[in-house]
Amino acid sequence: MAMIAGASPSLSARQAVAGMDAQIAKYRTEAPRLRRAAQTDEARYNALNVHDDQFDMADALISIGVSLAAVAALAESRPLLGVCWLAGGLGVLFGIAGFAGWSLHPDALAALLG
Repeated sequence: MAMIAGASPSLSARQAVAGMDAQIAKYRTEAPRLRRAAQTDEARYNALNVHDDQFDMADALISIGVSLAAVAALAESRPLLGVCWLAGGLGVLFGIAGFAGWSLHPDALAALLG
């Protein structure tokens, strides 16, 4: 069994330490580049998350609009029909905003749906 530490470390221990020192130096030089790449990826993720929220809002509002339209038809209620048109129209607006890349994002509605 080779001596790992002590006054005179074995050749394999010195080689292992040298290899680890090389890895430490490599990671120290790569760390700033990796940090910048992670920050760039995080910014891109946050930007795309806005569009994800827009599609979630579009889906929810269109579903609400369709449901209200069915109830409005059964109850023969014109005011309820107007509310369903409003919900559906907002849903379509958020869907278009998501595809067009607009920054339309009401935080209160996102918190309610999220």
